[in-house]
Formats: sequence, structure tokens, C-alpha cells
Amino acid sequence: MSRAKNICYFLILIGGVWACVKRDAPVQSPKTVMDTLRFYLVQANEIDYRKLLTIETIHKSLTNVTDSVRMSSYERLYEEYRLFHGDSAFTYANRIRTIAAQRHDNSKIADAQLKLAFVLLAKGMLEEAADTLIKIRLNHLPETQYPDYYFLLAKYYYDRADYGSSQYYRSIYDQKGNAYADTALMHLPTASFKYRYIMGLMNVRAGNLQKGRKILHSLLAETLSHQELALAASTLSDIYIRSEIRDSAIVLLAKASICDIKVATKENSALYNLARILFQSGDIETASLFIQKAYQDANFYGSQKRKAELGVIMPIINQEQLRLVENEKRTITTYAVSITVSCLVLFVLLVIIFVQIRKLRNQQSIISEKNSLLTKVVNEKEWLLKEVNHRVKNNLQTIVGLLESQSFFLKNDALEAVRNSQHRIYAMALIHNKLYQDDRAGSINMLTFLPELVKYLADSFDSHDRVTFQIDAKSINLDIARAIPLALILNEAITNSIKYAFPAHRENVISIIITESCGVVELTVSDNGRGFEAETAMATRSSLGLKLMKGLAEDIGGEFQIVSNNSTIIKITFKYDSPPFQKSIERVSNI
Repeated sequence: MSRAKNICYFLILIGGVWACVKRDAPVQSPKTVMDTLRFYLVQANEIDYRKLLTIETIHKSLTNVTDSVRMSSYERLYEEYRLFHGDSAFTYANRIRTIAAQRHDNSKIADAQLKLAFVLLAKGMLEEAADTLIKIRLNHLPETQYPDYYFLLAKYYYDRADYGSSQYYRSIYDQKGNAYADTALMHLPTASFKYRYIMGLMNVRAGNLQKGRKILHSLLAETLSHQELALAASTLSDIYIRSEIRDSAIVLLAKASICDIKVATKENSALYNLARILFQSGDIETASLFIQKAYQDANFYGSQKRKAELGVIMPIINQEQLRLVENEKRTITTYAVSITVSCLVLFVLLVIIFVQIRKLRNQQSIISEKNSLLTKVVNEKEWLLKEVNHRVKNNLQTIVGLLESQSFFLKNDALEAVRNSQHRIYAMALIHNKLYQDDRAGSINMLTFLPELVKYLADSFDSHDRVTFQIDAKSINLDIARAIPLALILNEAITNSIKYAFPAHRENVISIIITESCGVVELTVSDNGRGFEAETAMATRSSLGLKLMKGLAEDIGGEFQIVSNNSTIIKITFKYDSPPFQKSIERVSNI
């Protein structure tokens, strides 16, 4: 099956290479280049292994050698590790500096400092890189290394501009970076790759996108090394991202990522930027795959800066794991069908009926075994999800208990705030309890959930004798991303009605209706109390609950309405099949 998969990717690769004959513009379709990138992702471990074999060969040559040979080997090892493993590159740059110091070789000492500064910048350690660059004596460097020195200074200021700077200082840092880049150009041949690349980069940083694009396009039309192509394509993609031409940006970033994989480059940003664009375009599955690979590379290299960037998007991966299992099952089925068809074709062409039948039986046995294993994995995942919901429910109930204990020592506003927090947390705990109890992990039946929430709130406010609840709910299954916001809205609406809607000595009724029609769910909470204006006048502190209800309705893509006519009616409508947003829990935690 693995061989068939590689054959499919190889055919895709042939098409991708044929389409890459013209590199003067990103006219290649995103699908073709993305398929080629997936092929190389499969080969990445093997490419890394060959890299490690090369490094091991250099290590073995270090036995019983002179300092000169050792110095040369350390320089080779640094070059191998420079874009592959930051800590190792740093180690060998230090060793070069140690030997150079013992030999009083100022030129080599300065060169080692330059190497250390490069690694520190790549790892995101900007202050340490600046300290190292300051210590370099320019007159000790050969003139051929002046461009590298000045460009590292430019890169330092570009990085300062990109990470954590205000708009004011970003402009200052970009100007300083361009000044050092301009000095680097003075020491480079105008026809060289470095000169033209730096010129293109300076125009991009200065906002001259049209001129920068022209320069970088001219570079891509030439024969470049993998590292040069990755650098130029990745920088050019930034122009298309700013211009909101996503297909061209995707093609360029995919090409850059392919080149990085081919030479085992772990210090890169192309795959991360590609994943970010795909995530924004809604291709969550592919974005998750690329983010995981980008995080592995950043972690292996030791780039704290890149890991911090990835940490913003990484949480989405946890939510995609269950869906990926189902996707893998469909992929295996597709490969199984392909193999079966291949076997039938061989059967017709070779007319070896007996041999082909045996092969088909063997393949069917393999498919059956893998389906059985996959079923076991899915069952284990479902059990694990239920166990997680059970533990979350227990933890939330523990928090409710702790708040209850704390409430004995509180009065007035503080006590009311704690009580409100208890009700909100219990509403979420009830959702997770239902997820644990229900055989369909991941969805909540509102018909069974609503009565329990109402009973809890009625018990909490001791309102059984003075308030009658009327519930009319359809059997509607909602996922957790919609169920939790809806539970919190119900909690706020019912709590406000119980606490503020009713005067004494009258029949008080709270009505809760949930309906679904043509893919639209409608929740209505109404009471026969004094009306919204009177309630608001008596409960100004409940304005937080009103804001929370409005915000939660927005989070699920719904419309919030409140009507007051001698009573209060709160209505929420949202599409049943609309994609849920993931802001609700964050909103509650912020409050």
C-alpha cells in the first residue's frame, strides 16, 4: 500500500516538474504544486536521514587529526548544521572560535563570531545576536565577508521591526535595516544573486512592491540553488500576500517549502506562512498537516521565535485529530480500491487468473485487517473523548464546590458575582456531563439537557413555589461549540427573569421554546414579568449578563433580539449547519 501511495505521488511529481519549466511567474496551479509538496513531505524523513549520514561521516574523520584539519572539519559541520540544527551549529561555531583564539587567528575569531550571530538570529535570540555582532571587529574580517556582516545587521533590524514593535519603531527599524542592507550592496557584484535579492528585499521592506516584485521575478527566471530559490520565492510571496493574491502566494510558498525539504532546511518560514494562508482560506486539514511539520522543524532547529508564532495556531490541531482519523479511513479505502483495480487490470493483461486471484485475496485480507484496526482506533478515540468530557465535568463541578465554599465568606456584590459564576460554570459542566453520558460523542440533545438546567436554576433560587417553567423543545443535537454558548445564554436569560422580572403575589411563568426549521434554530425565553425596562432598572448589575448573551449569540453566528411589552422576550436565531466559532469559552473566561 505504501508503494502504491509513492507511485501516485511520483506521477503527481512528474506533472509538477513539467509545469515548473517556466519559473518567471507563479502561473502553476496551487493544486499541482501542493500535491508535489505533499510528495516531498512523505520523503522528508529519508532526506533528513541522508543528511545525518553525511554529518556522521565528517564526525568520524575527526579522530587523530591536526588543529588545521579539525578546524576545517568544524567549519564543514557548521555548514551542515547551520540551517538544520541550531544548537549544533552554535556548538561548532564556538569550537571554531576556541581553536582560532588558541592560534591567535583574529580573522577566524571574527568569522566564528559572524557564524554565532547568524545562529542566534535564526533562533530568535535578537539581543544575544546584537551583542555578538557588536563584538566583531570589522577590520579582522576579510572584505569578502563584509556583505554577510552588514546583511546580518540588516536582518537584525528587520526582525526587530517584525516582532513586538509599535508602528513608530517598526518604521525606524526598517529604515535602519535598509541602511545596513544598502551598505552590504556596496560590497557585492551587481550581477550576483545576493545583490539582486537584497535589492528586492529592500524594496519590499520600503513598500515599493512593484519594483521588488520585478527584481525577485527576474531571479526566479534564472538557475538557482535550492536555498536561493526558497529565499527568493518566500520573499516574493510576501508581496502577493500583501496584495491579497492568495493563489500566487500559495504556489510560491509551496515551491519554497519543497526546496527547504530537499536540502533538509529546518530554519525556514515558508511552510508556516503557507499553513497560515490555508488556515485563513478555510483549508483546516491541510493547514494542520503543514503546521505540525513546521512545528517539528522549528522545535528540531531550536527556533523560539518560530515556535511562538506557531503556538498561536497550534491549538486548532487538537480539534482536528478525530476528523483526521476519519479522513485516514477514507484514504485507506481509496488506496484499497486503487490496488484492487490495479490487480484486475493485471489480471486481464497477463491472463494469469490463478495468481491474480491469490493476490486479490491477500489484498482483501490486508484491507480487512486494517479496517479492523481502524475500527479499534476509532472506538478508543471515542472512549478517550468521553473520558475527557467526564474529567472536565468533574473539574468544573469541583470549581463550583470551591466557589460555594468561598461564598460563605462573601457578601453583597462579591457574593452575587460568585453565585453568577457558579451558575455559568455549572451550565458548562452539565454540557460535558451530557457528552460523557451520550453514546454520540461530540453532540448534545437539547431536549434532554434543558430540563436539567432549568431544575438546577430553580433549585438554586428556591423558585419552585413562585415560578412555573414551561418548556417546549425539539430533539435537536448541537455540537459542543454551539451547545456551550446556548447553555450560557439560557442561564443568563432564566437567571435574570427569576431574579428581577416578577413582583410578589402573582402567577409567574417563564417559557422556553427551542424550534428548528429549514436549517435555522430559534431559541425563545420569555416571562410574564414587569418588562425589560423595569427589570433593567432593578438590575443594573445584570448588564454584564446582557453583554454576555449578545456576544455569545455573535460567536455562534446568530442574531440576538430582546423585546419588552409588559413582559420580556429574548430570541436567538442561528443556522444549524453554519460553522461554529471558537470564541465562547474564551469570552466567558475573560469576563
